[in-house]
Amino acid sequence: MDRDIHSLAGSWRRWLLVARMGLLLAIALGANPAQAAQATTHVVLKGQTLGGIAQRYGVSLQTLCDANRIQRSSPIRVGQKLKIPATQGRVARKHYTVARGDTLAGIARQHATTIATLTRLNNISRKAPIRAGQRLLVPGAPSRTAERQSARSRAATGAPEKHEVQRGETLSAIAQRYGTSVDAVANANDVVPSRIRSGQVLVIPDKNDSDGSRARRWKDRQGGAGGPSRAPDPGLQRLVIGNGLVAYYYEPTGPGRLALKPVLMYLHGRGGDPAADCTRWARVARPLGWVVCPTGPVNYGGGRRGWGNNWVSGHSVVKAGLTALRAKYQRRVQLYGNTLIGFSEGAFVAMNVGLRETRAFNRWLILAADTEYWGSPGREQLQRRGASVRRVYLITGRRDVVYDETQEVRRWLRKAGIPVRISTPKDMGHQLALESKPSMYRAALIWLERGQV
Repeated sequence: MDRDIHSLAGSWRRWLLVARMGLLLAIALGANPAQAAQATTHVVLKGQTLGGIAQRYGVSLQTLCDANRIQRSSPIRVGQKLKIPATQGRVARKHYTVARGDTLAGIARQHATTIATLTRLNNISRKAPIRAGQRLLVPGAPSRTAERQSARSRAATGAPEKHEVQRGETLSAIAQRYGTSVDAVANANDVVPSRIRSGQVLVIPDKNDSDGSRARRWKDRQGGAGGPSRAPDPGLQRLVIGNGLVAYYYEPTGPGRLALKPVLMYLHGRGGDPAADCTRWARVARPLGWVVCPTGPVNYGGGRRGWGNNWVSGHSVVKAGLTALRAKYQRRVQLYGNTLIGFSEGAFVAMNVGLRETRAFNRWLILAADTEYWGSPGREQLQRRGASVRRVYLITGRRDVVYDETQEVRRWLRKAGIPVRISTPKDMGHQLALESKPSMYRAALIWLERGQV
């Protein structure tokens, strides 16, 4: 028994002596004792790369290759053991809270890392879904020196920041990254949030440019985010449509703007200002197509117009507006499958004209719909021609006096077999809230066009 104890004690002393000699040798070679204790071996897993492994352990790729006597281009295999030198220390790590619309690819690009590194750090699969609010471990924050220099340069020239869209990125994630809103970025770039594409360059409004208008004006002066590559935006234009009436309009923006584009025709409410309303709608709808706002036949003065509770004359105005625009711009203007938008008295005209022009306007956005807008002839038309109407979107505030009537109109549309959606904001009355709720109107128009948002 005593012999066994003495033998164990001798072995322990020999092991301690060897350890001390190793530590002294490491010091003699210039290594940090704490770092030397961190040296480790990594077993290669499926999908891993030399670059990803180097990044995970906070060493340079060349240092990793030198430690294992391999080249940067050397293939590695699953199960292979690699020596990880500890003299560089480990990469700092932090937590990132997943935002709505984030993807692993987008988060990896944002933090200058790889998807493989993210999956390893968080012990998740590459195909695992991530959710808003989830916390992920990411490599330490990159240097902010370049960003500070860029910010000083932009401040000196008045230019907004630019962002090149990466594959898998969403407008929501981009907006959150820069501390702005989806609406501001969309308005600044004349884009629909769901239609951004990889490689597209966006201008980013600063925190004081809440609606993106300043960034948009800068972009227009430059001819686009990439420089002066297109003619200046002509802005609001005026088109004579006959009988002393005109239609105000804006040309489409964004990719394919010179190709065939649909028409989004807005019919103003009683006493509305079609020119001013057209500018308001342009901020929301131009990326989707032509924004056209014909004037009603009743003149209230000061640019304000009405329809005289006469949808028949309104029918003539709508047809004349579409015909005149097509005559001027030819095959850039879509004749069929367009969207008719109407508010209040304009909704009365739109609901009746839409039933008689289901080929030209088979998508409707009706704001403040009322059952009184359809008499028995209109209800009969709805039953006969409802199948020709593609989609209808209703928006009425819960404080609006026609809220209950709008719900009844929705039931009529559903009974006629027409796909219909409705938005009823609690804080909205009988109004056009384009400035305070642009996303609601934009989403409605996208759904009308594609059947999804």
